[in-house]
Amino acid sequence: MEEKKRKAAENLSAREDKTAVTQKKKRRGMLIGVCALVALAGVFLTAHTLRKNEEKRWAYISSPHFADGILINGIHVGGLTYDEAKNAVDKANAALLDTIHVELLLEGQKHAVTANDFNFAFDTEEVLNTAFYCARQGTLRQIEEELSDISANGRQYETRYTADRKSVEDFVAALAKKLDRPAVNAEFSLLLDTNVSDEVKKSAEYVTLASSKKPAESFSLTEHRDGITVDQPALTKALLRMATSKTYADMEIPARITAAAVTAEGIRKNFVLRGEASTSFAKSPYNRASRVFNIKKAAGLINGAVLQPGEVFSTNDTLGYRTYKAGWKPAPAIVQGRTEDQAGGGVCQVSTTLYNCVLKSGLEIVYRQGHSGRLSYVDGGLDATIDSGRIDFKWKNNTASPLYVFAYVDESEKKIHFEIYGEPFDDTFDEIRLSSRRVSSVSPAGPMRYIVDATRSPGYSKVWIARKSGSIWQSYATYYKNGLEVKKVSIDRTTYKAYAGETIIGPSAGAVAKISQ
Repeated sequence: MEEKKRKAAENLSAREDKTAVTQKKKRRGMLIGVCALVALAGVFLTAHTLRKNEEKRWAYISSPHFADGILINGIHVGGLTYDEAKNAVDKANAALLDTIHVELLLEGQKHAVTANDFNFAFDTEEVLNTAFYCARQGTLRQIEEELSDISANGRQYETRYTADRKSVEDFVAALAKKLDRPAVNAEFSLLLDTNVSDEVKKSAEYVTLASSKKPAESFSLTEHRDGITVDQPALTKALLRMATSKTYADMEIPARITAAAVTAEGIRKNFVLRGEASTSFAKSPYNRASRVFNIKKAAGLINGAVLQPGEVFSTNDTLGYRTYKAGWKPAPAIVQGRTEDQAGGGVCQVSTTLYNCVLKSGLEIVYRQGHSGRLSYVDGGLDATIDSGRIDFKWKNNTASPLYVFAYVDESEKKIHFEIYGEPFDDTFDEIRLSSRRVSSVSPAGPMRYIVDATRSPGYSKVWIARKSGSIWQSYATYYKNGLEVKKVSIDRTTYKAYAGETIIGPSAGAVAKISQ
């Protein structure tokens, strides 16, 4: 019985154990199921969250707008689309170019340079792309952190521009074409019309015109101009440097200056008044209209003469033969101690005045001869006579520069003037004054000479050549410096002839009877 009880108890225990195991297995299965469900739910939840986060991240990445806080060239483009931002930046860049203004200076002249003169290229698209893709990479957290930082602190971007080198070179070449120039020498020009026919030169109108021009009206001086060559490489480099640094300032145009070989200053230095002289024809018989005409004609022919270094001036060659056919008028001339009308009478006053001017100019006298008798319009020993084809007045340019001779007649003051221009005197003197003194007298040789003119009536008597004494004169040139005498030199000794005189008489009564037989 006990055995049965024991076995029954073991069976019961076994059943209980089996039940317990079964229940334990059930509980384990249930736990696994629950865990599986929880895991499944977690997986689902995670997947959902990841999907949501990825959607959010993609929204940031694919946004058509710039992130809030993005600035380009100081312009807030946050919230703008790419095209909207580009328009705003392009407008600002255009305004920036409008501020470019440079003055290029040369010889005091300004040449403006603006952005319109070059082709500029901005890196706008590159900067826009960089700014646009800001905060579009990395995880959602990284993106959001970057967006938060940008929003809070902002992010600056700057566009840059460059000037196209070819456009700058083309601009500089065009400017150089306008500014480059060769050196031009200063030029002295006579304003006298020398292309005039001999017939025209005979007219009173031409004679008056040619002899009335004063030196200031007879020539012009054209200023020299230095040559300019723009240094194109240097200017191109300077302009490109400005564009690169964005620092613009006015500047002198680099250029090579080629000095003119002949400058106005050089001409003026060798174009000074060396000497001047004048004589008057106000008193009779010097003021006779035909004589004044001859003086004006001669002055007009000499006016504007230019003598090169070493050249000799011939008064006769310049005036030509004095004939009526050549347009000269009859006027008194001294012939053998008396005056008589000749074609060109009065031109000796012109040669005399020129002689005085030449002496005051310190020039070399080649040939000069005084008159046979003294003249009242000039001091003794300072006259110079001329006669067509026979007696000339010649002088030489003994300086190293050209000489310019000007002659004019001032009818209001009744004077003929000469002025000679050329290089200045040396440093030892600055003025030459003329003087003369009577050395001695010359007595007539013998008594008055009487010449019988059988065609005259008895008792006829007329002095043909007046009896007069002659004289000898010595002329001098005194050199001065600042008003103080430096030296005094003799010029020439002139002898004015003495004339015994000639008287024309009619025949005596006895001589007439003899002739009638």
